[in-house]
Amino acid sequence: MASEYTTGDHRAHFNRCIPWLPTISAQIFLLRHQVGYRHIDCSPQYGNQKEVHGPVRAKKGTKLSVENYLKPDIPATWQAMEKLYDSGKARAIGVSNFSCKKLEDLLNVARVPPAVNQVECHPVWQQGKLRKLCQSKGVHLSAYAPLGSPGSPGNDGPNVLSHPTVISIAKKLQKSPAQVALRWGIQMGQSVLPKSDNEVWTRENIDIFDWCIPEELMAKFYEIQQAWLHILTNYLLKA
Repeated sequence: MASEYTTGDHRAHFNRCIPWLPTISAQIFLLRHQVGYRHIDCSPQYGNQKEVHGPVRAKKGTKLSVENYLKPDIPATWQAMEKLYDSGKARAIGVSNFSCKKLEDLLNVARVPPAVNQVECHPVWQQGKLRKLCQSKGVHLSAYAPLGSPGSPGNDGPNVLSHPTVISIAKKLQKSPAQVALRWGIQMGQSVLPKSDNEVWTRENIDIFDWCIPEELMAKFYEIQQAWLHILTNYLLKA
């Protein structure tokens, strides 16, 4: 049974509510809806709009499930990008989150090779194999999350900025851990894209071009146990 609001609309009792569950799946939500749950705890900060809206509003008879993500035709897409390059509308074209296999497959069919491959890369996930491939093929490696995106949703892996090796090198050079992580990326030959809305950190992050990490300290980074932090996992093109 449901009571009514003063507006006349029905409200669900507490024993049939759906609380905020950050890991709730669309299937679980649909099951709860089918058995009678109607009180849904919603907020934009939960980020579960898709799981709430999709299962209920998806039309029966739809050929493809919302779980069947589009598999792009990469060669055809690249040909279209090459036309943009030929026309001068794009001065360079590149890819993002391409694994070694994806990149090699593309290079085998590309007339204009990608200028850049942007991927997650930082001292805790150094992309050694991919880096060597990019260097051998003349593809620039660009690093997003060069600081490991500490505090990002879903990031429960090692904290780059508190890693003992990074901290030790920072103390020896009298720099911040963030500066050391960024400078490591620069000396590895990649571009880095740090993000910060803090003025002090923003100024600090760009103060990395008039000093270097000595070779003996750079070698220490190879001793760091590697761990993919799965940043932006939903957008990865997996091999």
